[in-house]
Amino acid sequence: MCSYISLLCIFTGSFLATSIQAQSIAYIPQVSNKTIINQSGNGSLANVKQSGNKNISIINQSGGKNKSIITQAGNNNVANVSQTGANYDDLSNIAEIAQKGEFNVANLNQSGGVIMPNIAKITQNGDNNLSNVSQSGDDNKIDLKQDGNDNQANLSQDGNHNAISAEQAGGINSLNWQQNGDANPDLFIKQTGGASATIIQNGS
Repeated sequence: MCSYISLLCIFTGSFLATSIQAQSIAYIPQVSNKTIINQSGNGSLANVKQSGNKNISIINQSGGKNKSIITQAGNNNVANVSQTGANYDDLSNIAEIAQKGEFNVANLNQSGGVIMPNIAKITQNGDNNLSNVSQSGDDNKIDLKQDGNDNQANLSQDGNHNAISAEQAGGINSLNWQQNGDANPDLFIKQTGGASATIIQNGS
């Protein structure tokens, strides 16, 4: 069912949907996969492209002017985006997930965007990778890349003007990174093969 300002779509074929007043837009080209999109508010965009089999994409956006892009290739991957924005200027929050391989899971949760938008990107290539990314506040940025198999990352930001960049390659890496407060610096963490790290930053 597609209403004026909310859109809920579950499809296994190619689909293009625009609400009657062009408040929210969803693009969903795919075969043998499932997509669920729920949007409320004004001016949100959801773009999903899936190839392979049994991939699942879920996007929930509310508050308006959120943007989500999900691309999945392979089999049995799951991507889940939840965004709550505040209609800041042109965009409130920007989320991007790209997965290639099998049995990868990416969860991305963002809220805020009152003063400046939050931006988060997850890229996973390989099998059995897991990412959990959470942002709350304004002007936060997360860029996570995982290449290989059986990598795990849990990244969270609660505050404003924080930045995280992390890369894991080779397999069986684990990263837990938490930023609290404002203006925490980006440490640019890179792990290769069987490494484990826990980071807690408390800003101003």
